[in-house]
Amino acid sequence: MLVSYNWIQTYFKEKLPNIEELSSVITMGVFEIEGTEVKGDDIAIDVKVLPDRAAYCLSHRYIAQEIGALINQPIILPHIDQFEEKQTSKNIDVSIIVNPNDDASLCNRYIGRLIEHVKVENSPDWLKNTLEVLDQKSINTIVDLTNYVMIETGQPLHAFDADKVEGNITVRKAKEGEEITLLDGKTLTLSSEMLVIADDVGPLALAGVKGGKRAEISNETKNIIIEAASFDSTTTRKTSQKVGIRNESSKRFENGVTSERAGLAMVMITSLIAKLNPNAVIGIAVDVYPNPISERILEIIINAINTRLGLTLSGEEMANLLNRCGLPSVVSEKDYNILVISVPP
Repeated sequence: MLVSYNWIQTYFKEKLPNIEELSSVITMGVFEIEGTEVKGDDIAIDVKVLPDRAAYCLSHRYIAQEIGALINQPIILPHIDQFEEKQTSKNIDVSIIVNPNDDASLCNRYIGRLIEHVKVENSPDWLKNTLEVLDQKSINTIVDLTNYVMIETGQPLHAFDADKVEGNITVRKAKEGEEITLLDGKTLTLSSEMLVIADDVGPLALAGVKGGKRAEISNETKNIIIEAASFDSTTTRKTSQKVGIRNESSKRFENGVTSERAGLAMVMITSLIAKLNPNAVIGIAVDVYPNPISERILEIIINAINTRLGLTLSGEEMANLLNRCGLPSVVSEKDYNILVISVPP
């Protein structure tokens, strides 16, 4: 994953180590650095994120969290401007059609939001330049913001031209032999193992993999529907392999993005769109989340950790290290040989 040195710096109050020192810290502590490249006044860092951490670290936010843990600095999360939700001229309806026998988790969460009166144009320089450092081609304000928020949070997003969507949005299995023309103009014949986002006419997107041409965002688009969803990793991987498409979106879904991240990404992109479009009408988000993920609590025997690792750390030292990694931890008040760890959703 390409990471912007300047972007990572925004998460920290103190100046980060220079690129050579930072690369060494990351390599020795968490990820191998495969290379760095100066791009203008920034540096692109090629970070090799392995599958054990790819569920969260294919993102600047959580790369920053890992760096903060290593250098013992708290991270500063980006400010999200508030926005006002209003009644739009029409409502959107979202449904997830599942087979209780095998499809219950194919889409664990789907958030859709209608935003009216947007202006789709060339992106401002700050957005263009940020994406260019990461080898992302600038398309327009809406598409670029979906990519920007994905790179920030690790949550893929998609935007539809709302005026090209016919009826309701349904997440469902494709019908055998059904066709979709993708954004690149390629027409695919789908199989019933694939998951699609559809309206009353047919597929709008291949879930987690690529959007369709029919509801593509263009400079003439006035109203949009933003999608933030949680798609099954195995289904996404199999579909991606079958159609021969592997991109930034499918790569993240293949590694299992938590359903909770969809909420964060939706709020962030809505805020950014509202900032660039002060006259936009922000609709109320439709959030279909049948099986919310809850926080897990683990209780670990402190002596067992030391014995297995050959260490002599106290419970307090262990808790401090885990807290720096974003895992709230304390020594149990009932048993001082037990470490209680809260695993975020």
